[in-house]
Amino acid sequence: MRTNFAILIMSFLSATASAGPAFDNLSKDDFNAIVRDFSAATDFTSVSPASGLEPWGFEVGVFGGVSNTHDVQSLVDRSGGSADVNMLPKMSLLGRLTFPHAITVEISGLPQLKISGVATAQMGAAVQWTITDELWLNRFVDVAIKLKYSRSQTSFSQIINNSSTGNTPVNSTLELTDSVYGVNVLISHGFELVEPYISIGYLLGRGDLSISAASGATVFNFTSSQTARAEPNSWQGAAGLNFYPFPFFVIGAEYARAYDINSIGTKLSLQFD
Repeated sequence: MRTNFAILIMSFLSATASAGPAFDNLSKDDFNAIVRDFSAATDFTSVSPASGLEPWGFEVGVFGGVSNTHDVQSLVDRSGGSADVNMLPKMSLLGRLTFPHAITVEISGLPQLKISGVATAQMGAAVQWTITDELWLNRFVDVAIKLKYSRSQTSFSQIINNSSTGNTPVNSTLELTDSVYGVNVLISHGFELVEPYISIGYLLGRGDLSISAASGATVFNFTSSQTARAEPNSWQGAAGLNFYPFPFFVIGAEYARAYDINSIGTKLSLQFD
């Protein structure tokens, strides 16, 4: 599973790098759409239910998934690119540790990959408090609240040739840094081998696109600046389950929707508690 998702990421990056111009003549709405797509992909998830582990229990594994990026695809097509970026793969290593008082700390990350001049890196963290573990001994469901943060950074080279360059080709480097803050309420119920869960939350995104190029070259049509920021927000709904086929072994799957974008994720992990 881990190798397959790594191959998907490499294919995506290579296609983007070789596709010619990635973005050009972006309006404010265009840029907002790009940041919405990337925020849905950047959002942190551990594909985990509301229940916590026993105190000092921990989990380590790998996460992989994809998000729709139809708006990015349409803008690449419009600017003359040929990359197929309808789906944005994502992968990270994952760790979880539960402390006393039902507090679980979660982290994820992916070291920087650089292929054909395109580089990407991501990280995320969350703190989850399982309220029912701390306040109710007899319960039918587990309820938790989670605060989370995630960040991704993607950079690539392209040639800008528009009115900002006097219609002269100019080499440039574009870097998109996307941060997502979120809060979720989770509810789950554990059966013998499976634990389904649902979640509702709210996401605050912030995307910054910067252009490094001579002569003030830019890809925006709403500003002459070489930097721009968008801050899209969205409600989020998610549903998933964890499956425990063998001792210590966990398989997870999750569907989420935010920013009108569908995302799916899976995890394979080892859990000790």
